[in-house]
Amino acid sequence: MKYLFTILLAGMTLFTYAQKSNGKMMGHKDFTPQQMAELQTKKMTLALDLSPAQQSKIMALNQKMAVERTARMQKHKSMRGSGNTMTSEERFKMQNEMLDIQIKNQAEMKKILNKDQYEQWKNFRNKKINKMKKHAHRSKNKPMRSRG
Repeated sequence: MKYLFTILLAGMTLFTYAQKSNGKMMGHKDFTPQQMAELQTKKMTLALDLSPAQQSKIMALNQKMAVERTARMQKHKSMRGSGNTMTSEERFKMQNEMLDIQIKNQAEMKKILNKDQYEQWKNFRNKKINKMKKHAHRSKNKPMRSRG
């Protein structure tokens, strides 16, 4: 009986903790572009063993990317908030811009990182992209919860 109670209590604790996240990923939406760039640079430093010179170059690149990403997100959010849906031409243009940005970012990383670090970075990035795609696919197939 004690064993069952312990399992039930642990399950309820886990369930309650999971509900508190409210869809935000560790509060990243609350960070400034500078803070996001700093965190991303430090994670890359740990993962790729970056030199101080590489860290400063990547920090500058991450800051630039974070500012641009925040601006794009605000623009997209304002479009969604106004109830306007994007035309296929607008979606194409946005996706084309995103791919151009990714190509440019990849070229910059290739200049900054050595061959081994670059391969590691590409592997991390591909895993992250696949994880995001899986999560997006899973959330699309989730049934809507009733609000009540």
